[in-house]
This record gives sequence, C-alpha cells and structure tokens, in this order.
Amino acid sequence: MIGLALGAIAGSGLFAQAAEAAYTGPTLPCRGTSIDGVGTSSLNQVNRFAWGADRLSLVGWPAWTLGSTPIGNLIVQDRAETGFGFAGNGTGSCGSFRSQGKTIGYAPTGSGGGRNSWVANGTTPRDATAAFTATDEAPSMSEEANMEWFGLVGPTNLLTIPVAQSAIAVIVNLPDGCTLASDSYRKATLANIEKIMWGEKVTWGSLLGSSAALVGTPTPGGGTCRDKAIKRVVPRDSSGTTHAFKQVLNVSVNNRWETEPWKQISPTNPTSVTDEVNFMATANNTAWPNVPGVTAAYSHSNIKSIARADYGEADAAWKAIGTDSSISFADLATARWAGFGYYGTSDDRFWLQVTAPSGGSSVVTNDPAKDPAEAPDVFGANCSSQSTGRDYGSLPAEGAKGNWNAVTGAKARFKSGEYPICALTYVLAYDNYSVTPTPEPQARTVSDFVKYMTGTGQTLLAAADYQALPTVGPNPLRPIAVAGANAIDY
Repeated sequence: MIGLALGAIAGSGLFAQAAEAAYTGPTLPCRGTSIDGVGTSSLNQVNRFAWGADRLSLVGWPAWTLGSTPIGNLIVQDRAETGFGFAGNGTGSCGSFRSQGKTIGYAPTGSGGGRNSWVANGTTPRDATAAFTATDEAPSMSEEANMEWFGLVGPTNLLTIPVAQSAIAVIVNLPDGCTLASDSYRKATLANIEKIMWGEKVTWGSLLGSSAALVGTPTPGGGTCRDKAIKRVVPRDSSGTTHAFKQVLNVSVNNRWETEPWKQISPTNPTSVTDEVNFMATANNTAWPNVPGVTAAYSHSNIKSIARADYGEADAAWKAIGTDSSISFADLATARWAGFGYYGTSDDRFWLQVTAPSGGSSVVTNDPAKDPAEAPDVFGANCSSQSTGRDYGSLPAEGAKGNWNAVTGAKARFKSGEYPICALTYVLAYDNYSVTPTPEPQARTVSDFVKYMTGTGQTLLAAADYQALPTVGPNPLRPIAVAGANAIDY
C-alpha cells in the first residue's frame, strides 16, 4: 500500500467505518458470481487458451474449435474442456461455474486502459464493473496511490500479483519478393533491433547483420532486399508490452531511451513535432524516436516510418501482417495467433531469434519459444530455465502489497535458454473489497480465480505460449504470488 497521507486521511473521518471487513456467510470456495476484468491483452490470451475462462460459454461450439488446428500459419488454439470452471470444486477450480452458467469476462483494453479503469491516472472515472484488472506494467507509486483512493469509500491495499511470464517476440514481415537465404539468418542482435526501433538504422541488411541474409527482388520497386527500408509498427494505446520492450532496449544501450530523447512524431498527428521526451516515462508509452537528424519537419517517407495500430499489441501484430517490409513486437502467444510462427525459408512472416551478450565478448542466441523448431503443436515461452529461474532484480519486501514498478527482466547479460525480452503479467486486486464498488459475491470469485491462476493454472501456461512463474533462482515469484492471492478479501 502506498502510504502517502492515507493513514492521516483515514483518521480524519474521510474514510468513515473503514475497518477491514472479511467474507461473511459460507467460507467455502466457488460460492461467488460472474465477474468481468479489463487490461492487458496478454491476460486475454491466457484466459482464453490456458485458464479456460471463455470456455465457460462455449458449450455447443462446432467440433473444430475444440482442437489445435493449423490454418496456414494461423493456429486455432486448443479449446478442450480444461481450466477454471471445468475441474471439480476443491481441486483449485470451480466446476460449479459451468453447471450454474457463471462466466468470467475480460476486455483487452491494454495495460494502461486496465490501470486507468481503476483511476490510475487520477482522472478517468472508475469502472465499477471491473472486478479485477491486469497489466504488464506494474503501477507506479503515484498510480498505486490513486488506485487506493479514487472511487473508494475506505482504505485498502492494492495487490500487485504476478501471474505469468511472457516472451515478447520481435515479429517481421519481409519485403514482398524477399525470403531468407537460409534458416541461420532468422536472427538479429539485440543491438541491431534497438537501432531499428530508435530509427538509427532503417534497412533489412542492417537489422539482420548481413547483406546475404535475404534473397530475391523486392516487389514493387525492385532494388535489393537488404536495402529495403523497414517500417516500424507500434501500438497506439498504452501497452505494458511496449513498456517491457523499451526497458530491454534501454538497458542494452546504457539507458539512452531516457537520457538522449529525440523529437518524435505525435501519435495523433503524424505531421506535427512534439517536444523532446523521455521515452521510458509512463506518460510517453506511445512515443517513439524518429529518424535522427530530422528535428523540424518530416518528409512523407519519414512520416511513414512509424505505423500505429488502433488498439494494443494484438492489433499491432495484425497490422504488421498486412504491412509489407515491417517490424513489430507482441507477446509470443499473440504473435503465433497472428501467424508469425516460422515454417521454413519460404515463410516471409515470422519472429526473430535474438542474440544478446552473455558475458565478456560472448553472446548467446535464444528463441522466444521453448521449442526452437517452432513446430505448430509445441508451445511455451522461453524466459527462464526451470533449474535456475530468472533474475528480475530487487523485489518489494512487502510482497504483493509493495510497489512492483521497478521490477524488470531487462539486464545486460543473458544465459542460454533465457530469451532476453520477457515481461511479467500482473493481476491487480484489493485486500479489502468492501470499500470498492465490487460486491462481495464478485470479490469471492476474484479470490477463487486468482488463487487458481497462481496455483493449478500455472501448469497450463506453457500450452498457451506463456511460462509459469519461477519457483527457484534469485527470484522465486510463485510463493509471493500465492500469498498475494490469499490476501484478497472483503
């Protein structure tokens, strides 16, 4: 909980009758009602394909929706009857949900939209229908204070509960007429990716690091594949995936994304120029550098160097599919869902393997997916070794009640089997829902569902292209998550 002056405020009478409550009536699980949540599109993928929330309403769907079906590069994920609501009560799930027609809805509004639904920005009206929110960017100190104040009638602690690891895939759409010369060229250094996203480099030869990486002739226009310019496709809305992606890029170049800002194209007016910005600031999540040296006006070609998708990373992935000669990023599940899996050198839309420093002059190349062959039926993010875990830096001593904004998977050195661009997905809840607009029956379901996420649900994450929380290594997050889920109360 953010202290601010809330202790004094509570004592002043502004939060009258604010003593923390507890659940009343039967204390057994699975006694709640239907709920809705909002936030990061990452959790939407997990809800749908791992934890089975949307399957509660899929009775009677055609048989083809119940299998893992390849349609070209697009994978229709497994909708078999697993997950929350399908196992029996008392097994970590709520089997009664399905039989009683209860549902868990989720709107993928983006991480920023999720936080602001609980007034993180201090201005957006609280969404009284959102029983929980989710984000890939943990709230800042000021956002947390706002979320513990606006639209509430008493004090409560915001709980920031990690629930999954996600790999952020760098996805490319090669120029029409161009393909990889061989499988060995399906990679780029983290340094080159950073230079492309900064605007310092703009061609395929500079991204892939070799003039021989691509073969063919770009169509239309001719010329060489290596010299074809790359268009960056980025989300228009505030995205936690963007935050995590920028964090890794920033660390890779000694923090220039916050210390050497360029003037940039306005997200809402592609012909205007804004003041220089710190690209790492939460308020500038949607801001990206333009081509260095252009500081006053932008030519048509420079304006087109950034294309913005309307909503979040899923839309950015779909826009990249339809944008020739482009680069973008999305969590692995979204990337595969949008058709960016790799199926051979004839494939011109895929995610890249990333080469990053591993210590001294050594480097290591890792794939965002656990299976480097990218077989259509093998899933799982490649964020950490099961035997050594992943170093997410210093964790808050208060656990889920602390502030997680500084927790990051970005660092300067990486190990084999540790893809460099990874993020944590968080569910946000309260330890005293009685002071929120969420009624007790819904708070009960939030408690049940988040306990499932941090318990049995962890075993289903790999099948949905995510990874379970580390239980070993420098940051064993799973026990912290379980404690956070158990702290949800009314």
